Amino acid sequence: MGKILEATSNDIQEGQKVKLDYDKIKSHPDYNRLEEKYKSYIENHKNKITSVVFDNKYKDHNIVALDNGKYVSEWRFYIGDLIVIKDEK
Repeated sequence: MGKILEATSNDIQEGQKVKLDYDKIKSHPDYNRLEEKYKSYIENHKNKITSVVFDNKYKDHNIVALDNGKYVSEWRFYIGDLIVIKDEK
């Protein structure tokens, strides 16, 4: 996990397990204007747990990619649209 995003309300780590916050994404006022392929990705992954991958193009790491274990998504997501999965101990 190495890299850590600090000084945000989300404190997301690279490799952190997350889910899409489907209800939040879907209720955004611009949702209907989004690309159909993007909306299809949201629908197909709404209940899936993925891992955060930092994209160095976004230096503050507020925008991240998601890795489902097979591939890293072509889509990027705002960290506020993700639900962090807490490890149960």
